[in-house]
Amino acid sequence: MSRVALAVLLASACAPVPDTIDTSGDRYLERRPSPATLVDPRGVYVGGWYESFTGAFNQSAAAGNAYNLKSWLHVNVDDPRFYVVFQMVRTDFAGNIAVVVTDKQTGAFHSEDVVQMFSKSLTCDPAVTTLADSQTGSSMSLVDGALVFDVKANGLRVKGRATEFLQPPLTQIHRFHDGYGALGIWGNVRLDEGTVTVAAEEHTLQPGSLGLYDRTVGHQRTTLHWNYVATSGRARSRATGEVRTFSVQGAIDLPRSRPLANTQNHGFWVEGRFAKVEELRFEYETLGGGRDFGPWHVFTPAKAGRSARVDLTISPPPGFERLFHRRNQSADLWIVERDFHQIYGVVTGTLELDGVTWDVEPNTWALAEQALVVL
Repeated sequence: MSRVALAVLLASACAPVPDTIDTSGDRYLERRPSPATLVDPRGVYVGGWYESFTGAFNQSAAAGNAYNLKSWLHVNVDDPRFYVVFQMVRTDFAGNIAVVVTDKQTGAFHSEDVVQMFSKSLTCDPAVTTLADSQTGSSMSLVDGALVFDVKANGLRVKGRATEFLQPPLTQIHRFHDGYGALGIWGNVRLDEGTVTVAAEEHTLQPGSLGLYDRTVGHQRTTLHWNYVATSGRARSRATGEVRTFSVQGAIDLPRSRPLANTQNHGFWVEGRFAKVEELRFEYETLGGGRDFGPWHVFTPAKAGRSARVDLTISPPPGFERLFHRRNQSADLWIVERDFHQIYGVVTGTLELDGVTWDVEPNTWALAEQALVVL
């Protein structure tokens, strides 16, 4: 690509956008049947919360700039020793493969990121169910409830199989401005088998370990600023003592997002049921000029009529004074600015559903993020 073409591409990607948009018409608290297409005849994403998405993946018909079209499959696996995060991403003109392995015994992070500029070696189908990269030999697929993965990044490798459970996944089409938007499908998996390789040493991941996935395709906004939380484990009913598997995923826009959009993209699963929470807040203290964090409180404010609530606190793991904290602060040819914070710790607290309180069982881990990305 010539420098002139790249300048034009970057200029179009940075066109002015509104500060905020009204999302009330997308009815994100009302689960509806799948639309026929991802994008309507005007080139606008069909915003809403859906039972599933069985329509046509016609994202190429969106009015948004092709520079911002991105697809990814992102997975977290919570093994007793390691918290493993890996992803494969396809953009309009580049690919990305990333693996992060957190050692819960030491707090050490092992992180590798492979960026393939102006390369087509990483391929992805329109539905983001099958991704493969010929340069690294990496692959991921999520087909008919089976997740199969072998992701390699500069010596880090995670390989295995998992099965989807705690269905249905949270399926939303987020509508932004001027033909920008995305389909996001968030779900849960249980590991059948797996290994992780760190420093040339292969470790077996425990079968039955819980994981979460994020399968997304769409035209992303040029300024993204968010908080995110992901956790899964076991919770006990105060009413009966019954223990069930649970999972929580949620994200909110922070003030620098453009446009700000309240897509109410948060909820939790308690074995056999998914409940969307109407509101999610993140409260935490930054320490050392933003280089570290105190405990995080992630919660749904009490309000009359709310039948589903989350109230969780993420604290340092036993034996550690601080949360595990990883920061990625950098820029490259398609990211103008990035300040990405990821924290790991143990989570305590409750889920409330239809008058029943569920207490999170001890030694449950969570991942949370504070991030700014300017494309």
